[in-house]
Amino acid sequence: MVMAVGVIVLLITLVISAAVATQAFQTSSKSNRDPLSVGAIQAADTGVETALYRLNALSATLSNPANSSTPCVVAGAGSGPGTIAGLSLQPTTTVGGATWCPQSASQSIGNEESFTYRMTSPLASGSEPGGVTVVTPASRIVATGTATNGPGTRSVVARVLEATQAFNPGQVAQNGLVAQQSVTVSGNAQVGRPPAAPNPPTLIPIHSNGWVKLTNNPVQCGDVYYVDSANSQLNQDCPGHTNTFTQETSPFQMPSVSVPTTNSNATMYSACTGSCSLSPSRLSNTASLTLNGNGASLALPPGAYTLCSLNIKNGSIFQIGTSTQPATAQNPVYIFIQAAGACGGVTPTVSIQGGSLVYCTSGSCGSAVSGAPNSFYIEVAGPSPAAAVTINGNSTATLAMNIIAPNSSVTVNGSSGNLLIEGGIVANSIKITGTSEYDPTAPPSNAGGPPPQYQPATYTECSATPPAAGQAPDANC
Repeated sequence: MVMAVGVIVLLITLVISAAVATQAFQTSSKSNRDPLSVGAIQAADTGVETALYRLNALSATLSNPANSSTPCVVAGAGSGPGTIAGLSLQPTTTVGGATWCPQSASQSIGNEESFTYRMTSPLASGSEPGGVTVVTPASRIVATGTATNGPGTRSVVARVLEATQAFNPGQVAQNGLVAQQSVTVSGNAQVGRPPAAPNPPTLIPIHSNGWVKLTNNPVQCGDVYYVDSANSQLNQDCPGHTNTFTQETSPFQMPSVSVPTTNSNATMYSACTGSCSLSPSRLSNTASLTLNGNGASLALPPGAYTLCSLNIKNGSIFQIGTSTQPATAQNPVYIFIQAAGACGGVTPTVSIQGGSLVYCTSGSCGSAVSGAPNSFYIEVAGPSPAAAVTINGNSTATLAMNIIAPNSSVTVNGSSGNLLIEGGIVANSIKITGTSEYDPTAPPSNAGGPPPQYQPATYTECSATPPAAGQAPDANC
């Protein structure tokens, strides 16, 4: 199946230019090498970045079960040296006892530099320690870069290997609470539900690369996975059910959040009126959005929106989807929060008061309409400490959303009534307190979600010696 690549090839050209810059940290330590060696490494790094870009550009296509037998994105040779004719989906082959995709055609990046690459299937199965499936192993990409002084002169070859991971947003809710540093559930908070005849318990797992504390007799139903035993406080807190506590010997991988370069902010700007405010500029991708209560409202159709801060006060109406454009798992609303470095003097934050979210599903809108968690994502970018996320419930409310903030602290606090959270949380630290109930498997179904996002995991510079006949492409790495 050959893909139409007019737009993709244009974007790849831009990505190649960007990749040269993004790989600077990998080549800076090699500046004592001769220019051809540096150029070859640069070309190989660009090959890895191009392969990764192509995986993401065609992620939805690769995720289609109809294409499961052809999971390889392969570039065909063009009519001229160093050009490509198009991308095709092809089956894997066996090389050196391992399964690999065919090699992509050589592609020139200018300055007498070019690359080729080969990868394993991106549709790798499996999970991280504790059964975490938010991130799963994906392709191993081997790229070969070549730099030359010109035809008939000396050439230098370099090879690099990058292992990738697939970030699966649609799996966030099913994984429960996932934290890098810590998870605390305390007081009257409830995670999952005990059995109540005739219904079995609702079991919500907790995963932490650090510690887990269950304090002051909360209700917590679901298995717990942790690494730090010295600081963990674990109790059987699910009446009628016995939880399993497992100390892991190795951590799971956390996803990273990248803010998209294109967004739907223009739609948000036109819809934000009255007590809805955007500052300092309505035309900025780094604005802070505030709904000031007193009936302030904002309705967002599906799309990606980029902000520095989000503040939804009690008495506001923040509508996910519209009556004509409902938000669904396949077409959700994304709110991306920028890293602090992109926000000038503004400190990025997310604050949501319970009772302020309204959902539109299948053309119906209103406070009584439940939203599926996979129809609304809040994703926070930036290194630790990234924007803090706080959800306070001061009335009975149901909030359906997935929060993906791997370097942030997330606090959910029900101060009165009952705050029900449906959806997954991925964060640096998670604290569930007060009269909060966390139950991501509550109806409606969480099925579906966006396609995987392929991300770098580990990088290795290989020997320049190519594999011998019959060896796998990552030999000598």
